[in-house]
Amino acid sequence: MLRKIALACAFALGVLNAEAGDLPSYPFIHTGGSASLNVQPDIGEIDLELLSSEQDLNAAWTTVTTRLADIRALLNQQGMAETELVSQSISRTARKADASGVVQLDTRCALHVVVRDLSKWPALVNGLLQLPNVSDFAVSFSRSDREQIETQLVAEAVADARHKAATIGKGMGQQVGAVRGIALSPLKNLSNAFGLATADGYRGNTGRSGAGDNPTLIASIKMVQSVDVLFAIK
Repeated sequence: MLRKIALACAFALGVLNAEAGDLPSYPFIHTGGSASLNVQPDIGEIDLELLSSEQDLNAAWTTVTTRLADIRALLNQQGMAETELVSQSISRTARKADASGVVQLDTRCALHVVVRDLSKWPALVNGLLQLPNVSDFAVSFSRSDREQIETQLVAEAVADARHKAATIGKGMGQQVGAVRGIALSPLKNLSNAFGLATADGYRGNTGRSGAGDNPTLIASIKMVQSVDVLFAIK
């Protein structure tokens, strides 16, 4: 049965090759491979906003700067450098007018905090959540050796693709030859020709969560890498 399916695929390749000028002219097998790994993070990141609804600009700015000082003090208590705190933007935006036609203004300061020692994570997050004027609180996690892990996953995904190609080749009574093309994201023209369009090649679950979860908990990371490969047929 596998041989019949493989021969049908080979016939389809010939038809597609005649209709699509951008496909390779030599016999080939197109497969995809994937690899995944669950890892514990060693870096945590926090995004939050300081929000003041005071209409007087000076009063609003005083509230924001007071909260910034509180956050810096909290970082110092945890032995963290103030350089791990970055102010990304400050804005003053109008809300929709109320029933009386009065337009209320909000002053927002977006902050980003990087935590490189996760033993400090629960105390820091708890401290931040107890501060007033904190909104839009979200956390995410990563790895300092992310590039090495991604390299490992690419190698495993390519090996998976070759194994699949060898299985198909065996069903056709053929041997898989050299790699003629490879991409971390799908080979778009070929994938569309076969109806095989897929998502982007790399997916990383950074464990991002909102304040609705328990942000003091450290989430594991699932890293997934996929590849598309063209193998020549010997």
